[in-house]
Amino acid sequence: MAPFEIHDRSTVWTAAIYEILATLVAEALTPTVKATLENAPATHKPQAQMHSMRQMTIQQQDPAFEDYYTESANRSDFDAFFEAIVSASTRVKGMMLRALQDIPPTGVTLLTLARVLYNADARLFPDDPHPRELAKEVFQRRMMWQEEIDINAPGIGTRFEEAFHTGNTALMKAVYENADALRIPMSEGARILSPRISTVTRTIDAAKEQRGTGSKTVTERYLYYTYEMQYESCYITPNGEIAMGMVSIYKGGTLVMDENWNDIQLTTDPDLWIYPEEPSEGEVPPAEPVGIRAIKMAKQRFIKTHRQSLRAFRDGLVRPDEPYPAGKWHCHLR
Repeated sequence: MAPFEIHDRSTVWTAAIYEILATLVAEALTPTVKATLENAPATHKPQAQMHSMRQMTIQQQDPAFEDYYTESANRSDFDAFFEAIVSASTRVKGMMLRALQDIPPTGVTLLTLARVLYNADARLFPDDPHPRELAKEVFQRRMMWQEEIDINAPGIGTRFEEAFHTGNTALMKAVYENADALRIPMSEGARILSPRISTVTRTIDAAKEQRGTGSKTVTERYLYYTYEMQYESCYITPNGEIAMGMVSIYKGGTLVMDENWNDIQLTTDPDLWIYPEEPSEGEVPPAEPVGIRAIKMAKQRFIKTHRQSLRAFRDGLVRPDEPYPAGKWHCHLR
């Protein structure tokens, strides 16, 4: 299960991307190349315990490996291995960078990022599903895939075309008028900040990424919006004291549209889960906008984490300018 600490979670994502890359490399190798890699001079660790990419990194530091590598028959197999790494890296890099275009400007969870990576790849390479299906399998196995997160388009994309050509004031008005569909909780005091629309035209070389033949040009539009909400909360001053005050929380989303302004995906921060918590027996669930439900869930998670941090501070488990009991220094609390 993915850990809760932020830096640990980034390690989980890095490991997943590496597994996708390593699997694509392994799939591209012929039996002859695999045999050459397996017969290379062994390291101190059993070869079965390491992936071939990791094993080669260690073995290249071994003089015996250098002699093995310079043999002409082996050299061509290693060249094929290195070429497989470059090709797989190009595919994985493309999948990852294109996904970043779709994420909300204020933040994204690993669960949403995994879904966005899959969808962005499907839009550009509908006839080559293998890399994204492999990625989905890896994410599922690592508990980083959640179908219940709603990233469906609300069907409002064409409402922003005229506003885009009119100016910032018209765009702000269009976002305000479609706040419910964009999951902006206006009734909770949300203040919409400056939205913007970016139009991106990509020329995709399918052959370069080994995703088919030829090239194609795709144009997409992205509505990025943010909003501010203020809550009364306690915080820690630079002097290490606990004080009360208003805390600003910034959230937002990205509406992805095609070149004809038809929206095809909506990702929001916080995530919106399709299936809310089940009400108690006999209880009638309140009819509230989805944006309010999403922000309430995020607020509950924030309060829980914040209270745990304050409790640790109160109980003396952490201090602003002192190391942990084990002697390891930590970041200042703000």
